[in-house]
Amino acid sequence: MEKRAWWILSALVLTITGAFFLSLPSITGAFAVESFEGTSIFGAILLLVSVILLVTVEGLEKEAESEFAKQPKLVSAEDFAVRIESMESDAAKRIIVLDTSAILDYGTKIEKMLMQYRGKVFVPNEVLKEIKDQGLRARVEQNSINSSTQIPGQAYETLKKEAKEILESTEKGRMYANLEPILVKLIDGKLISHGDVDTVKNGVRLLRSHMTQHTEYGELKETILKGKLIPGKKLYETMRNYLNRHCKVKDADVEVLATALYWARKGSHVVIGERDIDFEQAIEKIKEKDKRIAKNLDYVSSYAA
Repeated sequence: MEKRAWWILSALVLTITGAFFLSLPSITGAFAVESFEGTSIFGAILLLVSVILLVTVEGLEKEAESEFAKQPKLVSAEDFAVRIESMESDAAKRIIVLDTSAILDYGTKIEKMLMQYRGKVFVPNEVLKEIKDQGLRARVEQNSINSSTQIPGQAYETLKKEAKEILESTEKGRMYANLEPILVKLIDGKLISHGDVDTVKNGVRLLRSHMTQHTEYGELKETILKGKLIPGKKLYETMRNYLNRHCKVKDADVEVLATALYWARKGSHVVIGERDIDFEQAIEKIKEKDKRIAKNLDYVSSYAA
């Protein structure tokens, strides 16, 4: 039985028991006069506790509804372009690097922006590989610049190594590294340590904050938001699937950040178009570490604030 149902059942039992104790004087008549005060107080306490339980349940429901309502909305392709221009109005200095999500969010509408900023938009090779729609991929490839054709090979490999380390240090990168190996153990039916249990608990808390962006995980999201966390292989597999799809550092992410680092260090103002918080965190880490390029590197989300 789910947590909410248990709480409601408990409140019902307490209500009935409390009402019973309150009615004892009328049931037992004159013989109960001496105990009337004690039973009445006890019954009143039980009724009060039942009310508190019901109010708590209602609070959990409202909290869950509030979390679902927080799902971010996609801005229009036009507004996305305006956001990019607001970061750098000088077209000669501006470089745009797009990740897969920004392209897939807008589909064919992204072509207009690519043509508008033709010669200034970079789409790395690994991003192109993730575009399964061949028609869209062809249009993106035709109207953008592939990073691997513009950045010297050895420099690109060095930058990719640096970019991967930065992305792995973000909240999502750390969550994947810490939680995924433990989920593998749980799926395989192996015992885990007390420290691993704490890691799983913290992982659930972090997943809750990230999952509002991904509607395909509605069942798991509902499980976490409403406190119906029932340990089991299915749950662990779903959590691991989420981590692999949305938290693991991918080659496309690495190439996007490596491209941005290259042009930022060349003096251009690079704007990354993406919708994942890991890029925002990665850029903040770079700005803190390398003040020389802090003003040359920015991030624009395709989601409304």
